[in-house]
Amino acid sequence: MSQLEHTLGPWIACKYPDVKTWTVAANQSVASKIRSEADAKLIAAAPDLLVACEKAWLLLDALNGLEVEYKAALEIRAHILPSKLAIVKAKGQL
Repeated sequence: MSQLEHTLGPWIACKYPDVKTWTVAANQSVASKIRSEADAKLIAAAPDLLVACEKAWLLLDALNGLEVEYKAALEIRAHILPSKLAIVKAKGQL
């Protein structure tokens, strides 16, 4: 099975005043005619969400079966912040 490669971010959701649909632009790729702002912002946040999920997975995998100590708890907290930012961005709150 081959690995899919996505267009690298940042992706940006934008809407021109004279149109009713949204566009998501990333480097030379464009997704257009997106009907809702919420969908456009979620699509634009996809690279950040992917990175956050990958970091969380690696961290949880490394802690599997171990007692979580103070240092590990601090590291988990450090990875929660980028995840929270990605969620806020996806919801259009940023």
